[in-house]
Amino acid sequence: MRESGLMGGLHYLSVWIMRLAIANILWFVCNLPIMIISFFLIFAKDVGVVFVLFMLLFLLAPFLLFPSTAALFSSVREWLIVKEDHLPLLKGFIKFYKENYKRSLLAGCMITLLWMIWAVDYYYFSGENFTFMTVFLIMGMLLFVFTVNYFSVNAHYDIAVFAALKNALILTLGRPILTSIIIISSGLIGYTSLTKVPPIIPFFSISIIAFISFSAFYSHYLKVKEKLA
Repeated sequence: MRESGLMGGLHYLSVWIMRLAIANILWFVCNLPIMIISFFLIFAKDVGVVFVLFMLLFLLAPFLLFPSTAALFSSVREWLIVKEDHLPLLKGFIKFYKENYKRSLLAGCMITLLWMIWAVDYYYFSGENFTFMTVFLIMGMLLFVFTVNYFSVNAHYDIAVFAALKNALILTLGRPILTSIIIISSGLIGYTSLTKVPPIIPFFSISIIAFISFSAFYSHYLKVKEKLA
């Protein structure tokens, strides 16, 4: 029997806090090599060292970052849509990780290549003038939203990788409200996590971004479905 009122609300909130914390920890553990390299990158000053560290990040991302993030988004989708009979958190995350690995690896290789091209262009051209810097920052934000939308599409639809990438691109360019929600929420969470309360990064930051992003995506999906009905 479900609790109602204040106790029910507190129980519901505690369940979500536990879910987000555990999922974020699992994601963080899966990406520990990337986290360690990123830590050294922050303090690296030699250009050669920075280049090597960036290359290591780009090489590891398709194998670690993309499968684990796909599992995180799939877990969030299950919590939001499947109201009962959830898999245990760890078991569910591992299940989604295995199911999404090949598709996420392939998509990760393509999206990581786009990030590499953007990073090189930003490094060489952003220093030219303020206009170039602004243009490449906007392109970077759109690429980030495209990446996030891919994870939402991949979690919700059982479609081929290229179809998922195409739908993610359509959402990114054709749904400015969804794009704005992802940029603003992710920016605020990232800024707060990095500058105000860094200790929350291993526990909540990425899972909250996944929760907000997929919630916005699913809300858009329901509106479109209602219009087509």
